[in-house]
Amino acid sequence: MNPRLVVEIGDSPGTQFEIPPVDETGPTILGRSSICAIRLPDPKLSRQHCRFTFDGERLLVEDLNSKNGTQVNGPLIQGITELHDGDRVEVGSSLLVVRHRRAGVAPQDTITAALPLETAGEKLEAPQAVEGVQYAGYWLGQKIYEGTTCIIYRARDQEQRDVAVKVLRPGACSSEELVARFLRGGKAAMRLRHPHLVRVLEVGESGGVPFQAMEYVDGSSLRHLVEQRRKALELPQAIAVVRQMLVALQYLYEQGFVMRNVQPGNVLLTGKFEVRLADYDSLKPLPGAEQEEVTQITAMGPFDDSSFAAPEVITRPVVVDQRCDIFGAGACLYFMLTTSAPFTEAEGALSPYRAFRRTLRDARELNPQVPARVWEIMAKAMSDYLDRRYRTPQEMLADLEEV
Repeated sequence: MNPRLVVEIGDSPGTQFEIPPVDETGPTILGRSSICAIRLPDPKLSRQHCRFTFDGERLLVEDLNSKNGTQVNGPLIQGITELHDGDRVEVGSSLLVVRHRRAGVAPQDTITAALPLETAGEKLEAPQAVEGVQYAGYWLGQKIYEGTTCIIYRARDQEQRDVAVKVLRPGACSSEELVARFLRGGKAAMRLRHPHLVRVLEVGESGGVPFQAMEYVDGSSLRHLVEQRRKALELPQAIAVVRQMLVALQYLYEQGFVMRNVQPGNVLLTGKFEVRLADYDSLKPLPGAEQEEVTQITAMGPFDDSSFAAPEVITRPVVVDQRCDIFGAGACLYFMLTTSAPFTEAEGALSPYRAFRRTLRDARELNPQVPARVWEIMAKAMSDYLDRRYRTPQEMLADLEEV
């Protein structure tokens, strides 16, 4: 059967357009011009917006230098992009869903058949994508993040809302401690409600794979932004970001929690530079708070990047308090203003001996535009000595308000 595009949002929802093989009719052009094979009365479309090519097996789409671009499962495409069953193509004000069941490929109802397979000392070849797979009631779209322990997909829920679905990789599922941390941290986060925290909607297991369904943030991480720019952020912009972070961290502190993994990869930014802190795998109650429903990590290293971690997180992660999150906020500000991590990972290297022997280079040596007062605030936030660090996020925020 030839692939079809079904209008989900736009003029005449439910309308279907068949894409014939390219060797029969040539590429199928979509746009608002009368010469287009797929014509949509959408003023935000270019006259010839994009073209679809079906070679008898693969369905491809290419933007034709349109004014507003072509999006597949969220991001704007660059060049020729392959489409799969269930993909969502956004053009102008219209949203079209791909229906393309390839011969010999059975529909899947579980993500476990498509996740990368891992065994001790052996790497097995895995399918390249899981777009269109239905998992735990969510239709998975484009992969938006892949780490050593988890994969995150953009997805749609049963009400066609955008969400992000985070699943543990099979290798991580073999660790009872990682699974416990993932599930308990996510369940604790479900109680949190703050505009600068990514909201967790559901936590559970399906097909033996733990997952978290979260609010989808249309933007990128702070790490990606700085690395893509290859230059420091302007001071007002950097301070605006860290202020929002501190407001969220103060809320967490007042709710009795500490994140333990505040670093640029877990700071999401929308197009309007609104902050959303993410990743609750290391979330734990503050010392003295109720702890029955949240895991306590006994092994070192409940974080992705030791170059942004407070020394006490490396040496004694179970007993840390809100001051390690303040350290992370200071480290993110340092990164925004210098494009460098405060330390190299080799300096931390998960070693208690090295954790307290790192040297913090003066940010003004890397960026002479950093004011002395801002450097003082960063240095205080990242002090190795807890009694010299800010006691609460609000204290650091108050100093930044005076800059």
